[in-house]
Amino acid sequence: MYYGNMLMLGVSDAVICRAFFATLAGKAAEWFRKLEPRSVGNFSQLADKFVRRFAVSRLKKKPYTYLNPVKQDVGEALSIFLQRWDREVEQVEPMEDQATIHAFLTPFRSGGLYYDLIFNPPKTYEEAITRARHHADVTEANLAKRRDEQPCNLVHPPEPIPEGTDKNKYCAFHKTKGHDTAECIALRLVIEQLIQNGELDQFVKKNEQDKEKFKKNVWKRNPREQSKAPGPRGSSDDKAIGKKPMINVIYGGPEGGDSSRQRKQ
Repeated sequence: MYYGNMLMLGVSDAVICRAFFATLAGKAAEWFRKLEPRSVGNFSQLADKFVRRFAVSRLKKKPYTYLNPVKQDVGEALSIFLQRWDREVEQVEPMEDQATIHAFLTPFRSGGLYYDLIFNPPKTYEEAITRARHHADVTEANLAKRRDEQPCNLVHPPEPIPEGTDKNKYCAFHKTKGHDTAECIALRLVIEQLIQNGELDQFVKKNEQDKEKFKKNVWKRNPREQSKAPGPRGSSDDKAIGKKPMINVIYGGPEGGDSSRQRKQ
């Protein structure tokens, strides 16, 4: 490219050789300065010396199989994965568009983006990447919009916990790796408490048979007997309005700490 540009200027071969120094930096410029006087007769000889000296310094591209283990991490946003994918592809030897598209689809194998690119195949790899970035922008914008429109005030963010050993599992409740959301004991306890408080009645499916059993197991008193039956000690006002006794319970989960002293605190 340098030689072609200099030919268009119509300069002599000697000028082309000397002007080549202006394109160099670092070790290449130092190498040029150390060339012995009259050791180069023309630019062809200079180019040959340069290539033989610095050919081993070229960045070696990796084979296409290098992309095989590149996967989208659990809980990783598509936009973040695409940025990481671009960096990995730059290190791989040139491939045909169809081979690059196939390597790009391998980490997904399902989901809206995968089926969109399968049923409406892109003609070039650049088109596939452009559509993937658009899909990421739209998807993440919709998620942010739903979070803004439907705020949840029932559950407070949990205390941060250290990551577990299994990096393939991700907990959306703690926003950390180490265990799955479905396995999270702390989240189960929170959901159970919400159910007991009646906050999730619209999501809890109750069996009709269980309702009948509950009705049979309820002890029904005769109103006259009930007035004579002993009850919990309390003020006459409490008995008059039918208040039930309250038992306050200290409730905790695995966030209490590892030692018995921390859990007691």
